[in-house]
Amino acid sequence: MAHKGRKQQSAKLQIKAREISSSMRQKPERLDPKNVEQFISELQVYLSELETLTGDLNKERGLLEESREKYFQLYDLAPVGYVMMDTNCIITEANLTFSELVGIEKSKLKNQRFAQFVAPDYRDIFHSHCSELVESGTSRSCELRLRGMDGREFWVNLESSVEKEGIDNVAEIRTTLTDITEQKKRTEVEHILTNIMRNSPDAITLQDFSGNIISWNRGAKEMYGYTSEEALKMKIDRLLPEDRKVEMNNLRVVLQSRGKIETLETKRVSKEGKILDIWLTISVFSDPFGRPAGFLTIERDITERKKEEIERKRLLSQLTSQRLMLEAILDQSPLGIMIAEPSGKVILQSNMMNKIFKVEVADARDFSDYGKVRKILHDDGTAYKPEDFPLYRVLKKGEIIIGEVAAFKRGDGSIGTIEMHAAPVQNEEGEIIAGVVILQDITHDIEYENKLKESRDFAENIIASICDGILVLDDNLEIVRCNLPYCKLFDVPVKKILKRSIFEIQGAVWDEPAVRRAIDSLSEDLEEFDDLEVEKEFPRIGKRVIVINGRPVLGSDGVANLILLSFRDISEYRTAKNEIERLNTALMRHNVALQEANKELEAFTYSVSHDLRAPLRAIEGFSQILLEEYREKFDDKAKHYLDRITSGTATMSELINDLLRLSRISRAIMKEEAISLSNKAERIAEELKKLDPERNVEFLIEKNLSAEGDRKLIYQVIENLMQNAWKFTKENENAKIEFGSLQKDDHTVYYVRDNGAGFDMEYVNKLFQPFQRLHTSSEFSGTGIGLSIVERIIRRHGGKVWAEGKEGKGATFYFTLQSGERDENHAAKNLTG
Repeated sequence: MAHKGRKQQSAKLQIKAREISSSMRQKPERLDPKNVEQFISELQVYLSELETLTGDLNKERGLLEESREKYFQLYDLAPVGYVMMDTNCIITEANLTFSELVGIEKSKLKNQRFAQFVAPDYRDIFHSHCSELVESGTSRSCELRLRGMDGREFWVNLESSVEKEGIDNVAEIRTTLTDITEQKKRTEVEHILTNIMRNSPDAITLQDFSGNIISWNRGAKEMYGYTSEEALKMKIDRLLPEDRKVEMNNLRVVLQSRGKIETLETKRVSKEGKILDIWLTISVFSDPFGRPAGFLTIERDITERKKEEIERKRLLSQLTSQRLMLEAILDQSPLGIMIAEPSGKVILQSNMMNKIFKVEVADARDFSDYGKVRKILHDDGTAYKPEDFPLYRVLKKGEIIIGEVAAFKRGDGSIGTIEMHAAPVQNEEGEIIAGVVILQDITHDIEYENKLKESRDFAENIIASICDGILVLDDNLEIVRCNLPYCKLFDVPVKKILKRSIFEIQGAVWDEPAVRRAIDSLSEDLEEFDDLEVEKEFPRIGKRVIVINGRPVLGSDGVANLILLSFRDISEYRTAKNEIERLNTALMRHNVALQEANKELEAFTYSVSHDLRAPLRAIEGFSQILLEEYREKFDDKAKHYLDRITSGTATMSELINDLLRLSRISRAIMKEEAISLSNKAERIAEELKKLDPERNVEFLIEKNLSAEGDRKLIYQVIENLMQNAWKFTKENENAKIEFGSLQKDDHTVYYVRDNGAGFDMEYVNKLFQPFQRLHTSSEFSGTGIGLSIVERIIRRHGGKVWAEGKEGKGATFYFTLQSGERDENHAAKNLTG
């Protein structure tokens, strides 16, 4: 207010000075010394007042500069960043806090684009923020991720407003930036902790000191069955079995002093009343001000684990029982079995050990005890030393012994043969913790092998009688066995074959590249070969085609050290095969010729159809013209002739169509599928009724009749037969047409029956021949082709068709379809018609 008063006083002085100066200029003649002195005196007064006023102004200016300096100190050192930008988001002013945030000197911020300090993923958000701010002219706020010059990124909250020039023009954007990075981190941590608590499989709950549940996670819902809405309305005591409520009260007392109780095992009860074994951790939690607010409990369901512990104890007991059972089994085993520790101490052995050696022996204490009574012999008859025994080699050297055979001396002095197997038992770390040896008395087995050798000799004699030629080669591909059929086949004596290479005999006839490759592969890689054909001129027997098969022969040790080759002469078979191929080639040529003939027949059919139709249409057309234009000039006889011409052309046209259909049936490509015969018959019946609604015809159609065949052709059969029945019952006032089936010789026979005109069975063989009619055209219309079409379709389906009838009593037409019938249930599911 003082400043405003001084401005007003200064203005008045200026006005007064201008008035005096103006009056002196306007009336200079009135100036006298008194007026001048008075004027000077007034000026001095005014000058004194002006000097006082100037001093006050200088004092106020100093105060203003001091205030301005304090404002800029507050502006620069404020805890938030201040930025002023033009409407293009170019920085015009910024405080020191903002320059420190982005890591650039304050003096260098001017004329910088603010967007360069925004993280790339958030620049669109910033531009949208500025655009909405300028368009609306009101304040806006948003959160952005900024990036400093050192690459460090941080979160800020932008509060922006605009400074206007006039009413509508935005002159400046003013923005306040608050660093919210730590707040964001806390929020993210809180979010993570919340998700952990919410999604933890453990039950995590919060209760106040009165036991009211104030937080209930998903794990608690899954464990106890209560929803969050239900849980937040109840006390934690509802989860306690009656015998655990005192325990919980004691825990609360302990918690007041300790603040936390480590995991303990207790029980809880679910919503369904199921008692659960749980591990419980409980502690006191505080509110945001650090004051104790209630209890935090973490509970894990160990009901199944408890069951597993019980199961483990049960299994341990079972394992003990199994050990006893194993000992019993070992005692009954036909093999001698012994198990020893690494020291050599026998911990388990079967009774068969004593039976094999025919001597009672106590469990050994170490390796030196093995040979005291049990005598195992080397090939030279000397006894095994302790280090020779399989258990020693297994336990001390880690050997695995399979099928080691040795002689042994029984307690009664007799000598036998044993087969020994031994292996170490290792733990998960690979350490040997035991050794197992299995002994089998194979004395009788060796005797059996001798008998088996006799059987092999007998088998070889049988091989000698095989019709195919047989050669047996050793690993040097030399012949060690040859049967008589081979010698007869190639007219070669045995003495010229045995002990010679397969590739040298018979003038090196088998030294062919293909034969050599096959035998080499069989010898080296055991690759069998079949039906290898060799065609060439053989010594003494001439040109032959021989088929060779090769197999490896495995010995008792599983090693293939022999090769068996069989030889068969297929020359006559090859001759027959060539003749068949020649006949097939000729057949193919005939087939091509037949196809060409079919094409010519089709062209001829088309030509006949086209050439016949044209004159027929001309005759029909001119007849119609004569009837229409000159009808009055003709007498009745002429009109009758013209009507007969028109009727004849129509019949001829129908005959041509039927002939074309008949010719196409033989060439049509058949597509077999499941079809419904009953559905088609019902549709045909409906169409026939529509043709002549005044006729009284009863249709009896069996339900669910189906078959497999070409849909179009089979439907044409049913249509032709039902149309025939419709035509030949026209004179019957109570006509009846039936479509059904019957079983005959395990085949389904379909039939169409009517009670119409019928026919004389003497002429039944003419029914299915083209142009054969048993009734005149004046009695019943038709071309005589329809039943021929039916017969050809049925024949193409591998079936047959026949008819039965009696004049004036109706007719029945039967047909079968050998291409396949289906039972009703299966066909009903797959019908496509």
